[in-house]
Amino acid sequence: MAVTIAGNGEAIEPNHVYVCPSGSTLTVKEGRLVLSPLGSAPVPNLVDALLYSLAEDRGEQAIGVVLSGGGSDGTVGIGAIKEAGGFALAQSPDSPDPVQPSMPAKAIATGLVDIVLPIEEMADRLVQLANGRPPQGGLAEQAGEQD
Repeated sequence: MAVTIAGNGEAIEPNHVYVCPSGSTLTVKEGRLVLSPLGSAPVPNLVDALLYSLAEDRGEQAIGVVLSGGGSDGTVGIGAIKEAGGFALAQSPDSPDPVQPSMPAKAIATGLVDIVLPIEEMADRLVQLANGRPPQGGLAEQAGEQD
């Protein structure tokens, strides 16, 4: 998968990972990446700003993923994605993977996360979602309880 620094106005391409440049907020509008100065987004932190804009841009097609990290970043964005009819995944905070489990734990605590998985199982689940196959289970689908 290609990993590149996000460029302002760049069209979002499949099989790409975009890294937000330092000093910028990354959002999505009309299928394109939008870079703006830090602090200019309507949502206070970078993760929520990205997820919130994704919810606005993609609606029920939006899929939000909250991985290891500190604090509660992502909880507002996950709420926006769910309100738009999208889907939310979070990394299992009690698996050995997350260095900092508080971000996924706080997202899960909102009750809005659809599936909680160890990181090594997320790629397969995201492929299922992208291919239009309904995910199995729901929030109860925790590590070790899947099909």
